[in-house]
Amino acid sequence: MLDHRYHTFLTLVQTGSYTVTAEHLYISQPAVTQQIKSLEREIGVPLVRYHRPHLQITVEGQKLAQFISTIEVQSQQVMQQLRTPPNVEREISFAATLSVSDFLVPPQLILKLQKLGYTRIDCQTANTESALKNWMMELVSLH
Repeated sequence: MLDHRYHTFLTLVQTGSYTVTAEHLYISQPAVTQQIKSLEREIGVPLVRYHRPHLQITVEGQKLAQFISTIEVQSQQVMQQLRTPPNVEREISFAATLSVSDFLVPPQLILKLQKLGYTRIDCQTANTESALKNWMMELVSLH
């Protein structure tokens, strides 16, 4: 959602290197430099100080990076909400074998699914044979 220069800047802050940033974004290192300089001109403050071989993000740059991170998360959340039709229940159903259910289906997984918008989460715990049999029966019933 933001101008690509902001994403480039955030990547630079995360990597600490113009070269690594260029590699991550599949652009040239001079393109990274141009984008950062363009952003600094637009904003009117220095964001980066570079004294070979050290890269230092200014205080203003650190504040901007934090802001960009926040905006990116909020942007992703809004896009997910827009893609999820209102009043539509999102369901997920899965099975976990007895041997892995203790560590595969912790409360954190359930919370993650809820954050993704699933309103009905059905987890069956069974041995492998029963889980596969139930899955096959459900596939047959769908056709």
